[in-house]
Amino acid sequence: MVAIQQIAAEIGRITGAGIARNLKRHYPRPLLWTMVSLLLIGGNGALYTLLFGILCIVLEVSLSYPRYASILKWTKLSLFTYVGVVMVAKVPWAHALRSLVVPELQFNAAYATAFVAILGTTISPYLFFWQAGQAI
Repeated sequence: MVAIQQIAAEIGRITGAGIARNLKRHYPRPLLWTMVSLLLIGGNGALYTLLFGILCIVLEVSLSYPRYASILKWTKLSLFTYVGVVMVAKVPWAHALRSLVVPELQFNAAYATAFVAILGTTISPYLFFWQAGQAI
């Protein structure tokens, strides 16, 4: 994962363009749209997720990186909802803090799904597109 992330960053740093723009430079347009669209396919995504993804792709391709980055800076405010959830949820803090040090492993479908979700979000292909853009 680290090697691929480094390669994505180097592509952006050396070429001065993100992965999508490099695909556009070297391959036919249908391949570009196919590769970018593959970032959205899979799982049980609902319609609004698909529409949001399409919107993000259109913005990434049509806007300059500084403009798109400024939009993302504003949308990150939605992450404060996590703080709100913690404030209204009845969290057993003693148990939560103890679990930070001594994890409780269970071998069931829910834990396996959570583990795959954590790995999936850390090595998702969109990360490499972002990494190349960040290096630029």
